[in-house]
Amino acid sequence: MLLNRADTALRSIEATYRIWRPEDGGEVLHIWRADGRAREQHEGGPRDGAYGVRDGELWWSWDERNGATSNRDDPKLGSGIGEALSVMLDPTPLLGLLRFATVGHGRVAARETITAEAVPRRRDPRRHPPAFELYELGPGADCYTLEIDAQRGVLLEVLATRDGDPFNKVTTVAIAFDRVIPEERFTFEPPPGEEIQPTWGHPPERISVREAQQRAAFTVLIPDRIPSDWHVSVLFREPSPRPPWPGSVALIYSSDDGHESVSLSQFSVAEKSSMMLIDDDWEDVGRNGRAIRATRLDASSEARAQLEYGDTFVILTSRTLTRDELATIGASLKPAPSKSSI
Repeated sequence: MLLNRADTALRSIEATYRIWRPEDGGEVLHIWRADGRAREQHEGGPRDGAYGVRDGELWWSWDERNGATSNRDDPKLGSGIGEALSVMLDPTPLLGLLRFATVGHGRVAARETITAEAVPRRRDPRRHPPAFELYELGPGADCYTLEIDAQRGVLLEVLATRDGDPFNKVTTVAIAFDRVIPEERFTFEPPPGEEIQPTWGHPPERISVREAQQRAAFTVLIPDRIPSDWHVSVLFREPSPRPPWPGSVALIYSSDDGHESVSLSQFSVAEKSSMMLIDDDWEDVGRNGRAIRATRLDASSEARAQLEYGDTFVILTSRTLTRDELATIGASLKPAPSKSSI
């Protein structure tokens, strides 16, 4: 099948795609890739003006919300720069996800194409989560119309429809294979006045509970009682506007033998919306008249609970305690003494 040709290694690729979505008008995406390096730039849409460069494991990026960031302090932290719409250049994963039928011929970006229609194969959602490749082309479509490069086998256009209505379209505006790309394309230059920051902003400080209570913009909470063989570490992070991160305090309790632990991440209630929590993942497990929510039993191997107390929002997490045990701890939380010696 023609798509099988698309996984042939390319020395370099330059491509410009127009992505159409009715809700925001879409965007234009530029991609350059060569010799383990990549660059991508966005025009229009929610990421208008964003760009990034990757060189092997290292990467640098800029966008209006986060400013200039890089993983140069933590090279193991990936980014995906240059991998956006990678299924257009290597559509072979679609062979196991869609059923294809050739319906004609066309022409896109001055290249001859073979037109195909594809429908999703039946998959058990309990065993097969939604495929990211289809998410990029239009999640939830019941039909995809593809324009396949007749020479290379890559995708040049994909139109996603649901009940006959189009809702996502990716079109190749221009594409070039195995062409020498100027070195400056893989050089990152932040906007004037922008300082390159670590991805997660400034690292947290190890301080005492007393210091955290003094410096935090909210009330720091501690459990009413903890086992005598447990100890606590306190991490304090100053708020950061770019990359955006609310001020926070993390209390990490661990047993001396290391078999039990729980983390209490605390923020101002006003910052709760920035946590991007999905409501469907939580259910009510209140204790002692206190409203507490916890993850559903099968949602994660990590138990989590959350609650609000005064001006503080708390997320409790543990890999060794159950969600009911976390709820019990949450019900016992109280303000830390301002003169605590912990």
